[in-house]
Amino acid sequence: MPYVGNKGQIAQQIIDLLPSGNRFYDVFGGGGSMSFHALASKKYKTVFYNDKQENVVEALQAVLAGDIDFAPFLVPKREKFNWYKDQPDSVEKTIALIAWSFSNDCKSFLWGRKIEDLKALASAALFYPSDVWPFEDLYSYAKGSRTIAEAYRCYHQWRKDKLQQLDKIANLKNLDQITRLKQLEQLPRLQQLERLKQLQQLQNLQQLQKLEKDESLLAQLTFQTNDYRDLSFKADDVVYCDPPYVGTKYQYGGFDNDAFVKWYSCLPVENVYISNYSVLPNTQVVGTFKKHSFTAKGKRRAELLLRVVK
Repeated sequence: MPYVGNKGQIAQQIIDLLPSGNRFYDVFGGGGSMSFHALASKKYKTVFYNDKQENVVEALQAVLAGDIDFAPFLVPKREKFNWYKDQPDSVEKTIALIAWSFSNDCKSFLWGRKIEDLKALASAALFYPSDVWPFEDLYSYAKGSRTIAEAYRCYHQWRKDKLQQLDKIANLKNLDQITRLKQLEQLPRLQQLERLKQLQQLQNLQQLQKLEKDESLLAQLTFQTNDYRDLSFKADDVVYCDPPYVGTKYQYGGFDNDAFVKWYSCLPVENVYISNYSVLPNTQVVGTFKKHSFTAKGKRRAELLLRVVK
């Protein structure tokens, strides 16, 4: 599920590096990528997904139960986004705030005000017939797409083709239209990648619903909503932690990094693994991964898989 720090792009690579065992513990479950990849790998008899935020757990359970219609979430809407912020907690609110926010922070709307109208029109035209220029042929261009992510890739190709056509038109009446399309072409690279990520994550939600058909796998999954310090482990468990990263803006004020270090350093468990951007005390690097995301300066950041050493 879309979530801050989601591991969807590298979850399989991480699982491949982790040892097999009887029980896999996803301590900070978040969007669920690690838990579901652990299930699919069949390396573990039981998978425990844990997250302290009950609304996130409830949303994941609703997805698995097939209770979510994703159509209302395909086109982000600022007014609806702000409306959801003031509503009582619900599955729909959780999905809307996560999927429609920049970097899934549940606070800031996905697009800037200067571009949101054009982006909303383009998003709608990908999935529904439109008679709004210049998107009237976009639906037919992308309707053969099998996934949400494929449809969005069609949008980028359509935009490129359209610009090439319009650049050949000398008629002055089309200059304004050309300008509007070129505004799309000139959107910051980060904005484009962010929306592609959102659409891929919505596709991941759809894929989660398919897991309900495999009852034998889902029977191995247990949901929990505990503080990480209240969890109990067995000595042979494989424990994976993806906590708020030290030194980033996503530290969910109140997370005590020093307390976390003391906690994992004292665990009576042999296989404890942690994802982070930097090496933590009492750990060694066992894997390095690059995700398709950018910092504000446009540089790729490598994520580390750390193993706790005693």
